[in-house]
Amino acid sequence: MIALSHRSALAYSYHNRAFRLLRKRAITAMEERPLLHFQQMLNVSGLGYAKANLLDWSNHLDVLPAIDRGGVYPTSKQNPYFYTDKDDYPFKYQ
Repeated sequence: MIALSHRSALAYSYHNRAFRLLRKRAITAMEERPLLHFQQMLNVSGLGYAKANLLDWSNHLDVLPAIDRGGVYPTSKQNPYFYTDKDDYPFKYQ
């Protein structure tokens, strides 16, 4: 979670025009792509954690063509990212 916070701080720490345009593209991509939106909401809410990989970064910058624009990210693919009771209460499972 600290790495996620650090990346967010980096994204907003640069004030020149190029970084402002990149932030704008990333937010637009997050709104349009269900997977990115799900990952962001999951990480921000604290209900789970989805690590960002190189493909996610290129999707955020809207570099790759997107097939998955619009719609909802399937529930069956969402479940592995959520924290379980075992993650939340490890002392109960020792």
